Amino acid sequence: MRKTIDIKSLTSRTLTRPRGTEAFQQLLPLLLSNAEIELSLTSKDPVSSSFLDEIVLRSSEKQVLKRIVFVIDSAELLRKLERIFSFRLECGRYRWVNENTVKNIDAISSEMESPSEEIKDRL
Repeated sequence: MRKTIDIKSLTSRTLTRPRGTEAFQQLLPLLLSNAEIELSLTSKDPVSSSFLDEIVLRSSEKQVLKRIVFVIDSAELLRKLERIFSFRLECGRYRWVNENTVKNIDAISSEMESPSEEIKDRL
């Protein structure tokens, strides 16, 4: 069973790389204990690409990225995650807030210009 953590419980703001580092440092003990985490990004406050990238980068460096499922509520967040995973040549997982199915984000060409089929369906 995965533990769900709201991003707002880790940091007060979700707009900068340093705040992403702060959030990751809060998550790390759980991730190192082999826990599976659902990181809920569904707050009303915007989540920047640099904030998300910092979480992905640090999780990748510590080899715990596979333990995170990003819970999202917008096509914009999915697009950000797709671009980050593509740039980092990593694979990740996400699920929509009102669905139980966990889906993969594959490391695809960083030259991706068009939104994924999943995003097109949500627009």
